[in-house]
Amino acid sequence: MSENRSNPSLSNIQAKRRSTVLLPTQGELLHEASPLSRIQMPQMPKKHAVPELSPEERMAQQLSKRVALLAGHMTHQASLHDQAVSNTKGIFSDLLDDLDVVCQAFKSNFKNRDMETHRIYSEVDPDRSIGVLNVMWHCLSFTSRGNHKPLAIARGGKEPLFTGRILAIRGDFHDLAHSYETFDFEDLLPFELASLYIPADPLESAIIRIPHLGGEEEYIDQASAGRAFLMKTVEMVCSGGFLHEQ
Repeated sequence: MSENRSNPSLSNIQAKRRSTVLLPTQGELLHEASPLSRIQMPQMPKKHAVPELSPEERMAQQLSKRVALLAGHMTHQASLHDQAVSNTKGIFSDLLDDLDVVCQAFKSNFKNRDMETHRIYSEVDPDRSIGVLNVMWHCLSFTSRGNHKPLAIARGGKEPLFTGRILAIRGDFHDLAHSYETFDFEDLLPFELASLYIPADPLESAIIRIPHLGGEEEYIDQASAGRAFLMKTVEMVCSGGFLHEQ
């Protein structure tokens, strides 16, 4: 056997190596065929670190939060006040309209009794914030002045009730004009006969309070509150009298 004869086994192995072709895998084929592989995906923006606030900035932020709470509280009160005052104006306007009706009824009745009627009259201010009724030796006035800021009445363990107010006082309002500059309700309380409180909710009852009856309260529908208040105070004054000073 010749030493130069080729080794058949070795020759076959080398031939197989030369003929071997590396085929792509199934995953590589899918990746190549997919259109998504040719799309450039957007880069997500990098999150930047939030700068730390200085002590002064933190204090300003805390103050702003506390002020926001107070502003919200006051805005709520202002909203209730505005609605209550709107209801009060409507009821007071009805009361002033009835004032002349009551005055004319007194005149007619006294005339039928052969009494002089020149001391029976009613007056309403041009701005319709004051009404005066004079019946012989009795005089009483009604005013809605003083409803210029939110005011509430205590409710005994419940939330305070924000209302408008109509005040009935003994005497002619104009006779007191030289004594007061603002005519806030507190200026007129020494002359108070009764008060009518009108809530913001028109479906909620109005409240009549009479100081000399120990603050007794009477609840009445807002629709008829003005007339009821007018007649109650007129009856209270005209059914009374005066005593000699001792």
